[in-house]
Amino acid sequence: MQKQPWPNWSFSLRNSFCFAIGIAFSIVVLRYVTLWLNTGEVPAHYAQGLLLSLVNEFAIACLLLAVLQKLQWPLAKAIVVIGIYLPLVFFYLICFHYEATFSRLPSANLLYYLRELDNLSSSIQHNIPLKNLLVEFGLFLLLISVTFALSQRYFIPIQGWVKSASITVAIFFLVVTHANPALVSDRYLWPSREPLVWFIQSVNHMDQEYQVERKKLLTLLERFKDGIGIKQQALNVEEKYSFCTTQKRYPMTKKNVIVLILEGVGRAQLNLYNGQQPLMTNLRRIGRENILFERAITPGTKSLQALLSIFSGLPAQTYQNLLWRVPLPNFNGFPKVLAQYGYHTGYFHGGDLSFEQQRSYLQAVGFQHISEYEPNTPTPVYGWGYSDGHMFNELRAWIDQQRQADKPYLAALFTLSTHDPYRLPDGWHSPFQVAEHSSTQQKFIASYHYLDEQLGNFYDWLKQADPNAVLVIVGDHIPHLLADNSGRNLDSDKFYVPMIFSTGEESRSLHVDQANRLVALHDIPSTVMGLLNADAHDCDLGLDILAKTQWPADRVVYAVAGDSFESMFLWQGEQRWHYDRLAKQLTPLSGQDGLSAEFIRSFIHAAQPANYYLAEYNAYFRPSYLQQASSRPTVSQPIFIAHRANTNGPNLRTENSRVAIESAIAQGIGWVEVDIQMTQDGVLILHHDETIKLNHGQQSLRTIPYDELVQLPGYEDILTLEQVIREFADKINLLLEIKPIQLVKDEQHAVAEIIRLTRHYPATKKFMIDSFQPSVISSIARHCDCETGFDAPFKKAVDLDLLTYVKGLGVDWIYLHHSVADASVIRLAHQVGLEVMIYTVNTVEEFRRFSDELPDGVISDNVALLQSKSTTQ
Repeated sequence: MQKQPWPNWSFSLRNSFCFAIGIAFSIVVLRYVTLWLNTGEVPAHYAQGLLLSLVNEFAIACLLLAVLQKLQWPLAKAIVVIGIYLPLVFFYLICFHYEATFSRLPSANLLYYLRELDNLSSSIQHNIPLKNLLVEFGLFLLLISVTFALSQRYFIPIQGWVKSASITVAIFFLVVTHANPALVSDRYLWPSREPLVWFIQSVNHMDQEYQVERKKLLTLLERFKDGIGIKQQALNVEEKYSFCTTQKRYPMTKKNVIVLILEGVGRAQLNLYNGQQPLMTNLRRIGRENILFERAITPGTKSLQALLSIFSGLPAQTYQNLLWRVPLPNFNGFPKVLAQYGYHTGYFHGGDLSFEQQRSYLQAVGFQHISEYEPNTPTPVYGWGYSDGHMFNELRAWIDQQRQADKPYLAALFTLSTHDPYRLPDGWHSPFQVAEHSSTQQKFIASYHYLDEQLGNFYDWLKQADPNAVLVIVGDHIPHLLADNSGRNLDSDKFYVPMIFSTGEESRSLHVDQANRLVALHDIPSTVMGLLNADAHDCDLGLDILAKTQWPADRVVYAVAGDSFESMFLWQGEQRWHYDRLAKQLTPLSGQDGLSAEFIRSFIHAAQPANYYLAEYNAYFRPSYLQQASSRPTVSQPIFIAHRANTNGPNLRTENSRVAIESAIAQGIGWVEVDIQMTQDGVLILHHDETIKLNHGQQSLRTIPYDELVQLPGYEDILTLEQVIREFADKINLLLEIKPIQLVKDEQHAVAEIIRLTRHYPATKKFMIDSFQPSVISSIARHCDCETGFDAPFKKAVDLDLLTYVKGLGVDWIYLHHSVADASVIRLAHQVGLEVMIYTVNTVEEFRRFSDELPDGVISDNVALLQSKSTTQ
């Protein structure tokens, strides 16, 4: 075959095949170039998807070129090229920029953010500058031209069936990697996702609320509500807050209320034996003396799921854990209702409630007094916090205070000693042989005996101190030591926990047909308020399980398991099912008829979009509208802070170093910002990335002890935070950014270290501390005599909900990337009572954007330049 000196652009079968190769290669190269330009490196798992990505791009190119093969007129071909191919290239570029920023390709849900385009425009322009797009577009045209020319010039003649077979194989891989949920979710196959197909697939699988009209969604919400047993006609339902009604209030019978939540106590622990001896004799005794539901169903395998049910009356979430959202959604709960009736409300927990934003949630649902772990006290810590014995003593003392003041109260205590690692007080002697080197199983058994003893002591005390109080005792989930939390184990018994109601003298007169009542933890608010002759909050979804009204026999209760709620377990009467969300498969776990199975399928198809809608649109509860602080005075001069201690431009070689800090001091800079990471042995050091670069690749700092780190080439002079504070705290103000920490125990260690190291420098603004992690910064804000700031989600649009959430964390500052901040955002933050820190402003033009409303602080690599320019404006 004669070699072509120049590419022949006619659309023959041979040329189309070469053109498809050119497009596929060019797209893959463009993807990696964009990723490298945005992040400076390509993740290792992307290299593993290179071949499959190339095959998929080849398949989509062949499919698109088939359109041109069918067109006969040159004008039609030109229209297709200009109207489809060129916009498609820009679409790919936008997808790759999005992937570089968020580590995933965009889905069709992104279309719904177009309504916020005005708010997002500055962020978009910053992330995808037009000049970058034009350069990358030119690179694509160059690549495809060169590749096409080379393909034609060195094209090896092959049989037509080989071409057809290669296209068929490519399309097969394209379908397989996008149709199989298990493959699609595999991290190592992410790079194989072809952007166009991925986007089309997400359109076809968009969540239900986007596929149906509002009327159909309301039908699904009503079907979900009917399924969980809420049958009565709702009063004055708002369109957005579909589950919130106007309740009818009754004269309340004011009784004191105590809720005890037992960590890791499932139904099996009621009947747990150590040899011939029942392990939890007191829990069994309390159950016999009161109203015991042995098979109450918990919403999941985590404590945070139980909290939402116990206090807010929410059933299990099928979309995501609401306490992981930033900012937190609107919340309500029966503690807030009781507070409105004049109750004092208190919550007791031995650990740090910054974890999973529990403190913010508890404050939102109405707890006024919160007792938790305090690092500056001499009280000994066992495992995750204070012992149950200590916390029961705290609870008793608080109850005595309320009784002496003659105030009605709600008290809630969440136990902790039965959580791994099952550490018990040194002075308590187990009846079992338990030593430090004992097996986990022995410590596990001893911890339950300890909890049972403390529980029995408190119960006996309460009967004497407040015999008419309403007492609720409930487990949050079964022990993690015995649980398979993945959802792969089809054992619905793992969601059964004991639930006990004690109503004082009235308990003996209440008769409940327990066998015919399917109950769950989200029934607690309605039941407690029913005992007080009042309604739970307006958006409660539980039932009063002690009411004498007709019980809905077809009620469905469900629980979820798995990191992404892959499994759903459902109960209706005595029938049980397991639903695999990824495989979309419903499996009966007990005898059932076809009619019931259809009802369950219908319920599942309503529950999943209902929960998605309610979570995404923050529509479980009406907003509480936190009272805003008065406006702050206009800022006349912001403080300027050297980013990573850089003063005259970014410098990766000297950032976070002694040289950089000393240079800032010599130039008269008032503040330096440094990044804090942690080594394997818990030493806090100055370093930006979580990994370091070695000859053999990258290695996580969390795998290297400090003494070994300083022996590595290039890291001999790395500073510890303790060194920085000792050497420089009296010479320059320090802004410490705590980089993300993965494990809770490491969070606790880092917080304790920060507090210890900064305790000796109480001078105003000597230190500021910030973090992207709400749990870390909220905990530091409570214990550190310093100013604190929360780093808002990177380049996320700012609204009042986010600002009020940040204010609720107890911090002083909100940190915003300069692309999402403007005069209106700064004014709104000041109205909420927050100071505003803008980062990373490196040019005079970027700084001038804020001339109408100055921020309180500016972080910059060119701090010397900005500081001098600000005085001349």
